[in-house]
Amino acid sequence: MTKNHKDTKKSSDQLTQEIFLELQELIDKTDIDNKEHLKNLIIQLEMVFSHKIIAKLLNLSEKKVKKLGNSERAKLDAVLKRLFETSPRMFLGTIDYLYKTDYRKQYLAGTLTDADISFEPTELIRGTFETLKTDILIQIKNIYYHIEIQTSNDNMAIRLARYGLEIALKRHAINPKTGALRLDLPTPSVIYLEHNRNNPKSNNYEVWWENKKYLTMKVADLKLWELDIADILERELYTLLPVIIFNYRIKLKRARSKAAKLELKDEILEKAKQILEQAHALSNELVDGDIDTIIAALGELINYFDDKFFNGAIEKTGEFNMTFTEEIKGYRTKINTAEKKGKAEGLAEGLEKGIKQGKAEGEAKGLEKGILKVAKSLLEDGFEIDRIMKNTGLSEERLKQLQAKIKKS
Repeated sequence: MTKNHKDTKKSSDQLTQEIFLELQELIDKTDIDNKEHLKNLIIQLEMVFSHKIIAKLLNLSEKKVKKLGNSERAKLDAVLKRLFETSPRMFLGTIDYLYKTDYRKQYLAGTLTDADISFEPTELIRGTFETLKTDILIQIKNIYYHIEIQTSNDNMAIRLARYGLEIALKRHAINPKTGALRLDLPTPSVIYLEHNRNNPKSNNYEVWWENKKYLTMKVADLKLWELDIADILERELYTLLPVIIFNYRIKLKRARSKAAKLELKDEILEKAKQILEQAHALSNELVDGDIDTIIAALGELINYFDDKFFNGAIEKTGEFNMTFTEEIKGYRTKINTAEKKGKAEGLAEGLEKGIKQGKAEGEAKGLEKGILKVAKSLLEDGFEIDRIMKNTGLSEERLKQLQAKIKKS
């Protein structure tokens, strides 16, 4: 080993040690006894570090870090959110099913227009290592609908009550007739993705004052495992068409043999092929962009299964391309290239700078600043907002604000 090589290694080791020391200082300033703070801290750290390293930093078990982390959930959230960022022709059927409305019919008749529909910011609270985010908040004809997408089948009443109040506070007004503060609570609902052993109570909640009940908030829900492709099409739940394949996740987790997993793999690919065929058959019901989104989401979910349960066997053996044609291959190549470049050229470096900045300022906000620098760099390089959201954890609203500043400068 040459002297220069030794010096380089030493310098690299010293830098690594410095980074970990600075990270530890930031961690010491975070209230990790607070579960919400700890969870948010892990979510930020796992964008750069493995669960093993995070476990060592926080003196936790790797199992607990994975449980509190968000890497898998973030990926699924990005896919599901994208499915709602489509034309009203696609997502209004799901709104109708949840809330017993007829918005899709109104939209097709022209009595409901694009001007009557808007997606609202979902970021509610900001703070050191803490952001409270809802999944979907949509306004239709001045009525707000709040949808949470939940992986596990557990009780959501407390969370929905908290979110509902925060949403109402964020867009509060003064009643001109009474002069009182007016809080408009959104109408909540939950989409459950998979059936598990949890046995939740009702998500409904009541508002009481002076021992009198003034309001019962009824929470609608949709259980994905109760639906099949035929149900999706009959009820016009087109947003959920590619997500129906998610039903296989628990089956794969419970599979005890390689043969059982391979059998499930064949079932998944056959189901995916059926979904793809149905998506192309919806050309009269949806617009081209909607069908592209269904195909892209389906590809992402198959890729998720391939990575998590099959060690890339679907893609390696060519089953992936045979099932999804060149459309999916091109989509995966594009996002893989973006992810690779974004992570290799800026993500880790930006976060390290943020950590150092945090030390200089004496607070944990430095890490967020580092993430913002990375996001700015990726926006300037032309990366799509949904990919940057996935890699940085920043909200769409924040990224659009940052994008606007870049255009002005």
